[in-house]
Formats: sequence, C-alpha cells, structure tokens
Amino acid sequence: MGRHGVRWRHVVPGVEVPPAGAARAGHRAAAGAARDRAAASAARTQPAPPEQTAEPYPLRPEISQDTAFFWAGLAAGELRIQHCPGCGALRHPPGPFCPRCQHAEPDYRVAAGQGEIYSYVVHHHPPVPGKRAPFVVAVVALPEGVRMIGNVLADPGDVRIGAPVEVVFERVDADLVLPSWRLR
Repeated sequence: MGRHGVRWRHVVPGVEVPPAGAARAGHRAAAGAARDRAAASAARTQPAPPEQTAEPYPLRPEISQDTAFFWAGLAAGELRIQHCPGCGALRHPPGPFCPRCQHAEPDYRVAAGQGEIYSYVVHHHPPVPGKRAPFVVAVVALPEGVRMIGNVLADPGDVRIGAPVEVVFERVDADLVLPSWRLR
C-alpha cells in the first residue's frame, strides 16, 4: 500500500505507479483550491492591456528571399499569393520553387482578400506576447485555392466553420503588418 491507502502497481521493478485514474486523497481538491486562489489573485493584479506603442511587436516573422514579396504586399495593402509562371499553380506558404513543376522563378498574384473559415481554434492559454486571450486563430480558405492562417478579429462565440471573412491589414507596430480576418 502506498500513501493515503492507495494501492500502487509496479510497472518497472522498483518504481511505483498509482493505478489508472487514482489520485491521492484530497490532492486534487487542494490543487484545485490553490489554482483558484492563484487565478483570483492574478485577476486582481492583472494590468490593463497596453495601448499600441512605438515598441516593436514581440513576435516577428522570419522574412526570407522567398517570403519578402508577401510581407511587402501586406505593408502595401495587398494579399499576395505565390504564383508559378511555369504551370500556373498558386501556393501558400511561399517557397523557393514550384513543387508541381520545379520552376525556380515564381512571381505572385494579388488575392481578392475574401474567403471562408476552414478551421479555427480559440486560444486561451498559455499567454502569447502581444495578444490578449481569448483570441481566434483560423485557417482561411481563399477562392483562389490556397489556405492562410491568421487571427480572426471577432468575438470567439461568433466564429464558425464556413463563415465568410475578409482580410484586414493589421499594423501591429511601425514595421510590421499582419494579415488578420474579420467576419463579413
């Protein structure tokens, strides 16, 4: 018998493991109460959300030779999709050559900026620098045939799969514009 009258099972000689679903008596209740007290304390001491400042956004995309056109397009108010002049394929995320025909000099097309939510998640935890939870991250299917990921600027309860959205060019600091989406 282990502590608190729980019978332990031996999986590896010399290592005791509790039976599946077993918990030490009172452990879950005590942990839950401690977690509730910590959450209440954090809620009381939580600072107000910061207003947009001149400080850089803490999460930066990796801008490469292959993706520079995409980020330049966002800064110019265009949603650009990589296009292969060899076979006409559109793709996102961008890459150095076409996976269909191996053409190595891609260009881009400007998308209409509308689509529908293909899939999404409501992010609650862990905290993300520069974001206030809960927020929605969605995979958006564009009519051009590619999918993009971005935040949906809406109440999480209003978001659903198949909902029509349009792009929003969200300037998060002086140097960075991100593609976000709003419900239409």
